[in-house]
Parts: sequence; structure tokens; C-alpha cells
Amino acid sequence: MFLSFINDSASINYDPAKYSCQRLTGVPIYSHYSGRPVYTDIVQGYVGSCWFLSCLASYLRPGAHLDVRQKDLMEMIDFYGENQTRRLYKVYLGNTAFIVDDWVPKEYLYKTPMCLWPILFEKAMLSLMGWYASTVNGAAGRRLVKFDTDARGNKCCREISNDLGEDNAAAVGLRQIMGCASTHRYLHDHDDEDQRHYDGHVNPQITSIEMFKLYRNGHHLLANTSKWSYPRRDFPERVNLNDFGAVQQHCYAILDIIYSPARKTYILTLYNPWGRRSIVDTDGQIHPIMCDDVTCTTRTADHGIFTISWERFQQVFACVHHTV
Repeated sequence: MFLSFINDSASINYDPAKYSCQRLTGVPIYSHYSGRPVYTDIVQGYVGSCWFLSCLASYLRPGAHLDVRQKDLMEMIDFYGENQTRRLYKVYLGNTAFIVDDWVPKEYLYKTPMCLWPILFEKAMLSLMGWYASTVNGAAGRRLVKFDTDARGNKCCREISNDLGEDNAAAVGLRQIMGCASTHRYLHDHDDEDQRHYDGHVNPQITSIEMFKLYRNGHHLLANTSKWSYPRRDFPERVNLNDFGAVQQHCYAILDIIYSPARKTYILTLYNPWGRRSIVDTDGQIHPIMCDDVTCTTRTADHGIFTISWERFQQVFACVHHTV
């Protein structure tokens, strides 16, 4: 039934009254360079949620069994069908197959992407969040989102909206992509406006040692920035995070954590899903990581992969989401 939708000016997934969309004609599912998903394929701006895209990046972080994780993601995408105006794909999330096409809103498309797979996952996640909003929320909080279902039970969200991805997207992403439960932990006992966390009694502050142990034990971690920096004894001022090159209220993927005996602190490798905009460390320098992936090295010098010390991390980040 979805193949009967033939319209050369609209997406099957977006309300044409709200979004003007464009087809990504000729863009492959995976880049010609790698032929499989890699975390540097993920560049926010084509569709949207930094939380979910950071989940994907964390899942594809370099390390043991990366080939298995890549295969897992590839098996979650199937070709569904094609007509003269679009290609349709099935993406499996939440024990459901969501149908998405190869169209995106023009307002998010600042350049042509090198591959489709992050966009397909993002549209499926927004479809899943729309399904939750329509069926799982209580009656008072229910938001009706239009869906169609074919004879095999595949669901197609006809009203994808990016704001659906801002509600618990980190938890949903970790649960759906990693297949396990997750939680969040604060880095401070108050928010950046000096208000005590309402659930601080059940989510105690996380320490650098705890984060290091979680990473070493194979857990996946994401980190959310605050609006303003948190004071330190050696830097008591509260400043706008832009002063450090950090994006306010934004999610980054944690790719690596090591202890540096020379600096006597933990060093974290982060990825900004924007694919650019690295954070300045306490020494006033940006410490970029030069990855081997061709899709990364073909970008500008600042491709959003960098290291920072625990001291700077604690200064600009508010909380950490991780698998349990």
C-alpha cells in the first residue's frame, strides 16, 4: 500500500503542510568508502536528535567486536520497495518495522550526505517516538500522530516531527540500539541554575572512576552539556559554554576513557554528532583526534572528534546517560 504513494514533491513520512521535503536521489545506504556503518557517517543536521545520533555513534565506537556491531545495525535495515518518486526502507525498532523513505525536510539539509543509514534510523526512531506518544502515554498526555499499517503489520508514520525526538531520546536510543536498560547520572548535585535535582536522591553523582569502570566493562555512555559552566576552585566564574566551544544543552558520544599518569587525570574522547565544533580543554587548546575513516578525513580539520580532561568535562557537562 505504501508504494501507491506517488508524489514528486512530498515525503511519505512528513505532513506536506508543515514540511517542504527533498529526495536524496542517488545517495547510497552506506558510503562508498566503507560499505558499512561507521560513526563518522553520523552528522546531525539532516534530520535531527543529538541524543539518538550520539547513541548510534557510541554503538559504533572503535574497539573489540566492532564488526559484529556494524552487522547488527545493517540487519536492522531492509529494502521495502521502490516507485518512480521514492525508495522505501524497513527499519526495525521496538519489535516493529517502520517504513521510511529517502526524503528529508529541506530546512535540515545543509549539504548532501554521503550515506542514508543514519537518516533512516533517525526517521524510524522519530516514528517510534510518535507511536509511543499516540499509544503508550496516558490519556491526558496522549498526542495523536497519524500512522498507516500494511497487511504485514509494517507501520508508516505520516507525521514525523523532530520535537518527538527530544523526549527521552537518549534512553529510548540506548534501549533500542543496545538492547538493554539505561539510566542517567548527574555530574553535580544541582543544575546550572543552582537548583537541586528533583531525583538526586535516586541518581547520585557519578565520578570519573565510575565512568572509567563503566567504559572498561563495555558500557555505552553519552553526555549532556548544561547551559552555563559549573564553577571550579581554579575557575570560579560561570561562563557561557560557547566560550569553550561547547554547544549548550547538547549530547556528545563518549568514545574512549583513559587515565593519563603524565597529567594525573582522566582523558575522554568525545564525538560531537554535528561532525564539527570541538571543545577547548583547560590548557586553552583543542585536541582533535585524527580518525582513519576516509569519510572523516574528507571533512574540514575540525570534525568533532577530540579529547578533553576530566576537569573540563565536569565543568561543561551536566549528566551522563549509560547502559546498565
